[in-house]
Amino acid sequence: MFKLETKSGKKIEFCFYHEDHGRWTDCDMVVDGKKFMGTALCHPKDPFVKDVGRKISLAKVMKEIGLNVDERTAVWHRYHARHLSNKEFQDMIDAEYGDFVEHVLNGGI
Repeated sequence: MFKLETKSGKKIEFCFYHEDHGRWTDCDMVVDGKKFMGTALCHPKDPFVKDVGRKISLAKVMKEIGLNVDERTAVWHRYHARHLSNKEFQDMIDAEYGDFVEHVLNGGI
């Protein structure tokens, strides 16, 4: 489960589920206690790619919720920094290291 708190104070949690045979991916997202879900379906002729399913389902759930640009950016940063624990990520954001944070979140480390 990925967790973050946006600059506006929204608490967001999200996680992914994949069907055994790779035909769909769900992204469950909880924003301030309300639960939402986005689903990505894999065409039978296409190969299943976990990262593609995650990105599609994540984009769908954020669109359904209507997160603003800053909130969506924070979610994408959290997703791309998935190698960090939730605490490490939040500590890094809270520290506001400016360019260093952007460098890490954009794949620099």
